[in-house]
Amino acid sequence: MAIRSLEEFNFSKEERLIIDILKGKKIENFHKIDFQKFINLILMEEIYPFFYNFLKDKDFPQKFFKIIEIFYEKNKKNSLILKNETIKILNKLKENEIVAIPIKGFLISELIYGNPYSRVFKDIDLFVFEKDLEKIIEVLKKEGFSFNLKEIEEKFYKKFHFKFYNEYRLYKNNFLIELHFSLFPKRLKIKNFEKFIEFEKYKEILIFSKEWQIISFSIHSFFHRFSLLKFIFDIHEFVKKFKIDFHKIYEIGNKLKFLKIIKISLTISHFLFDTEIPDFLKFKKIPDFLKDLIFKEKDPKGYKKDLLSFIFIDSFPQKIYYTFTLLNPDESVLNYILLPEKLFFLYYPLRFFLILKNRLI
Repeated sequence: MAIRSLEEFNFSKEERLIIDILKGKKIENFHKIDFQKFINLILMEEIYPFFYNFLKDKDFPQKFFKIIEIFYEKNKKNSLILKNETIKILNKLKENEIVAIPIKGFLISELIYGNPYSRVFKDIDLFVFEKDLEKIIEVLKKEGFSFNLKEIEEKFYKKFHFKFYNEYRLYKNNFLIELHFSLFPKRLKIKNFEKFIEFEKYKEILIFSKEWQIISFSIHSFFHRFSLLKFIFDIHEFVKKFKIDFHKIYEIGNKLKFLKIIKISLTISHFLFDTEIPDFLKFKKIPDFLKDLIFKEKDPKGYKKDLLSFIFIDSFPQKIYYTFTLLNPDESVLNYILLPEKLFFLYYPLRFFLILKNRLI
């Protein structure tokens, strides 16, 4: 079985209405829908800033609109704080001659939607070069950031999490900053991809080029298993707003062996929102189980997520590598027991048990 069109996703009335509004269809009234379900979906998929602006002058029940307004105002306040903190960090790193590229966050909100609070973001994401990590951590610690971990937890993260997730997480009060030294977050290593990245300037801030923004969106959406509609909508809105060299994207994806990951993300954006994607960068059909990944209150069973990765990772050696690294202990094991460092090897059987429990039960 395969999906060849939007209709084959079998969305509910409320889900289809959300898709139609995001696609730009003219909607004047809201009849025969479950308003509570509609609101819950908007909040769950983190697209409520868009719907706040869309619904504020529509004939929509005020008690439900008020819920969206509360979330919108809270996000607006938080987004402005995070933007100021991000700029402060970027300036501090620049003073120390360190290159850091903001990804997602306020930057994408401004580029696509025109202001820093029309997209939900809850932390600060920076792409950095791995060679600069120690210097960056030193600078951030002087600014009050820390790993916010007990000594034994920090040893666990350095041994397992940092190695396979390609990121460092530091905290300061209510701020989380994630330092990404790869665009491929979970258990997928693409060698030397940094040599191919292209940058441009936005208001004196160094950012990814338009093509690398699309690549970044596609990878991020894929590795989140399309669990939030906002990631796919970012792709649609960015393509709609900017002129993209799709041939360059194809060449990069093909050369670095992650073309299928880009194509599946762009295909889903095309299926859902009629995003204008050239034929050479989209599939004619996608696996039927992808219906279980979109508009779901909880992620589907893990084996479907793993199956998605195994199908769309281009290189066979990378498929094998990904499969074996599933056994690498992640933070879920810490919810069960915190072992001394000399007993860390016991996390492997615990991780195997958790995989069986989460994937099959």
